[in-house]
Amino acid sequence: MIHFSDLSDFSDLSTLEKHLLMRVLNGDSLPKGLFSDCGVDNDSDSIEYRLSCADYILQGFGIEAIYPSLPNGDPDRDTLLGRYVNLGDTYTLTVVYDDDNEEFILSDWGSFLEERQAEYDEQRDSDYINTLEREANPDIFAAEESWSAWFNGRQAIRHLPTEMIVDCSRSGSNDDAVEHWTKKIGLDAPPWILRRYLKSEIGAWESYGDHKQNVQRLAWLWCHQAKELSDYGMEYYLGV
Repeated sequence: MIHFSDLSDFSDLSTLEKHLLMRVLNGDSLPKGLFSDCGVDNDSDSIEYRLSCADYILQGFGIEAIYPSLPNGDPDRDTLLGRYVNLGDTYTLTVVYDDDNEEFILSDWGSFLEERQAEYDEQRDSDYINTLEREANPDIFAAEESWSAWFNGRQAIRHLPTEMIVDCSRSGSNDDAVEHWTKKIGLDAPPWILRRYLKSEIGAWESYGDHKQNVQRLAWLWCHQAKELSDYGMEYYLGV
């Protein structure tokens, strides 16, 4: 349910326009013929019609669909996450229809996609692993157990060069150093295990969908953990 006060950030709309938009999004009856220029059939129960009415009120650039991305970057057009009124900028507040939950929400479509992309990636990886039969694919499950163990405890930071720990744990921004060292040492891990580990260590983040960024987050985390251990009078964990 959208309330009138929820529309306060649409500062360009008049009071009347906000009331009309609220009725559109809440599925209330609409004045007959008022939105005849929307370009779709006047069906008040149609999501497409109500999105078009919202687009008309907000003076948007049309209705766009939101799809998650496959690993190769192409959209997965078999999975419709939502639809939104295009107001030009990715992070501008707009009207989004959440197809999963079958409701209208007020959000920017960029944040909506990032959150749903992370959920989609996690579910997709989980589904893939769960469909593999252990007896038929023993190497895959053995690899997962090996990687999971590799993340546990101090073993996780045993193989970081001293120079990397120093460069990546300095105060201030270390983005360039982290990117340089992750490439130099070839740091990598299975995407689904890496996301699981980061969530357990860090918790909520804006998105866990980008594997390259996740690897860099891992490097940053480990370097700071190694630095913190040294601050307590312990040597850097460098292993052999």
